[in-house]
Amino acid sequence: LLEGSSEYWIKGIGSGFDESIGGGEIEAITGDVYVSPNGNDNLNTGLSWGSPFQTINFALSQVYADSLNPATIHLAEGTYSPSSNGEQYQLQMISWVSLIGLGEELTTLDAEQTSRVLTFENVVGVFLSKP
Repeated sequence: LLEGSSEYWIKGIGSGFDESIGGGEIEAITGDVYVSPNGNDNLNTGLSWGSPFQTINFALSQVYADSLNPATIHLAEGTYSPSSNGEQYQLQMISWVSLIGLGEELTTLDAEQTSRVLTFENVVGVFLSKP
């Protein structure tokens, strides 16, 4: 991968894909991100509890992390589902990005039987936990 590129967007092993002249419109977030079912993916920065993203899937698309700079997506209390906040499942986890909720009674990931909730394929340095 091109230095600074996220494997979330670019996964071209053996495909002959050339990313060397590419450029992005939005700079990736290289630190922790905050998500709340009452947040906003379009207007908020996701950089604090005062400005959280609404969906985990969107947060995953914005974060770039590596072994030297791992990141955490902090999940607020609430239900993350297609019908409640528009969450899109299945969530494809990426290396060095972890999820931390507030506990199984407070933070719920519910795909509403539409899909698998989480996929961990060829990832390292990922943790799921509660504080």
